[in-house]
Amino acid sequence: MTGGGTGIGLAVTSLLAERGWHVLAIGLERDDNFPDNADFAEVDVTNEGALGAL
Repeated sequence: MTGGGTGIGLAVTSLLAERGWHVLAIGLERDDNFPDNADFAEVDVTNEGALGAL
């Protein structure tokens, strides 16, 4: 999920993780309240090379 580390994206990431989904959130920032049962990768989605490295 892009932008899943903060704001509305974090709310969706948290909800999906709470329901048992395996979530990989990518973005530039991760909130302190990010769920322990989800994964986060710091990636600039406007950089094709960074996306390819995932």
